[in-house]
Amino acid sequence: MDPAAGAGSERFKVPARRESGQCRRDRRSGGAGSDYHPAPDPGIVRIRDTEFLRRINLVTQRSLEIHRYPHPVLARRAEPVETVDDDLRQLAEAMIAVMYEADGVGLAAPQVGISRRLFVADPRRTDEPEPQVFINPDIRLEGDLVPFEEGCLSIPEVRVTVRRPQVATITATGLDGERFELTDDDFAARVWQHEFDHLDGVLIVDRMSPRDRLAHRRTLKDMRAAFESGDRGG
Repeated sequence: MDPAAGAGSERFKVPARRESGQCRRDRRSGGAGSDYHPAPDPGIVRIRDTEFLRRINLVTQRSLEIHRYPHPVLARRAEPVETVDDDLRQLAEAMIAVMYEADGVGLAAPQVGISRRLFVADPRRTDEPEPQVFINPDIRLEGDLVPFEEGCLSIPEVRVTVRRPQVATITATGLDGERFELTDDDFAARVWQHEFDHLDGVLIVDRMSPRDRLAHRRTLKDMRAAFESGDRGG
């Protein structure tokens, strides 16, 4: 998910984070030399320092590029992840780096051409990176529908108002192979819903109002033309 909103470089005003209703559990620490450490919330990848992002295997990172609309992988329902292993952990690390490089707050595996049910997110926007990894997530939604302007890293320069339930409870597997559950009624809930949509092949263009569809008709037409001509972006 792209945190930018409105014209030019204007940003989302991220609502204050609320602690109420958020489930927690104890986590085992990573092994010696591990970049993963116990965190206050399940699913968080605790990064020792910002040098971590530069230590990621650059070959792996460069092999991932953000796929843009209307790439077919973005419209496909992703397959479940079968095994949480070192290859998956390296993929998650590379996705986190790509997400930060693109100044995003979330990134789903289909957006980098991998049709698996996995996404990463860091909706808190704190000084210390706290990315979370969600593998084979399930989501339960409740509350009133709240309109909010969203962007997407796969559809740059398009911002649309999307109505989503205010409260989301997400259950997922972490990089330790254990299931965890989180509930949020603020910005994180919206990010989770946006990224979960990607796993089902749903984009913000599929949730556009007729007014937004008309406003962005030209941009989407140009993106389709660029894709068909072989200019895939990324």
